Amino acid sequence: MKDFAARSFLMKLAERGLISLPPVRTKHRSARRRMEAAEDAAPALPFCANLAELQPVSLKVIVAGTDEARRWAHSLEHHHYLGLRVVGENLGYLAIDRFGRD
Repeated sequence: MKDFAARSFLMKLAERGLISLPPVRTKHRSARRRMEAAEDAAPALPFCANLAELQPVSLKVIVAGTDEARRWAHSLEHHHYLGLRVVGENLGYLAIDRFGRD
């Protein structure tokens, strides 16, 4: 919010001729690399079940560079509404049902 307010203020000053702003720079970002599923991963098929039918459910903490980390990243990229956005310190985990499904 402060960034937007500051930019707006600077543009108003420039419009009134009180300051001179440099030309707007465009930063070309490369497209985010899409995560591919692990090579040996079976396609995730949707299923419907009660929690009681899936128990026990375990949480597995993600360790970078493992197959679980690739599955976690792929799931976030393809199923989370924000996609995969990892910035700073993060703790990832997979919920795994009694059948070994994520």
